[in-house]
Amino acid sequence: MNCLCNKNFFLKKLIIKFMKNQAFSLIEISVVILVIGILIAGVSSGVDLYDDMNIARAKSLTQNSRVGRIPDLLVWLESVSDKSFSKSEAKDGQSLNSWQDINPQVINKATVTTAGTKPVYQQKGINNLPVVKFSGNGCFIINYNNFSGEKTKTIFAVLYETQKNSASGSYLFDNQSAPPQFAFILTTDFKGQMYAGAS
Repeated sequence: MNCLCNKNFFLKKLIIKFMKNQAFSLIEISVVILVIGILIAGVSSGVDLYDDMNIARAKSLTQNSRVGRIPDLLVWLESVSDKSFSKSEAKDGQSLNSWQDINPQVINKATVTTAGTKPVYQQKGINNLPVVKFSGNGCFIINYNNFSGEKTKTIFAVLYETQKNSASGSYLFDNQSAPPQFAFILTTDFKGQMYAGAS
């Protein structure tokens, strides 16, 4: 309380001196600089706190999501979870070598590794949340036997497209084994395409 009173006293004194065209002392200028510094630090801390709360909320939603309870869930790749990437790679602009499957239903999870141009971890992506950024011919290869079965499959993806990754378009999913071969592509003419190969 004493400190606040002193600051108010100095500010009033500064205003009076300004109105009387008197010179400022070094102490008065220092106090003004100190007050401005405290205000700037407070605003910066507030922005950091908001970002931290935003990520914490997203992590909580992921952890408690119904996705983990979907029957026969094969693979769950998520960019916000602490379990998705190694700590050494979960840094802004860092190249990613693998993406961890966080599916809680299986013990032997899918192995997800990169091929071609390595995607990078971006700290502030969609809605200021961490994302995986692809460029050029980069992709993740999902090694998991259950993908090659004949069962019906449903794929959910959240993405923001800034440009096409290849001449034909952006491939969201491509089952390279043939038969059967299946791909879902966002083509260069901005239309979706589902492609069936040999089968």
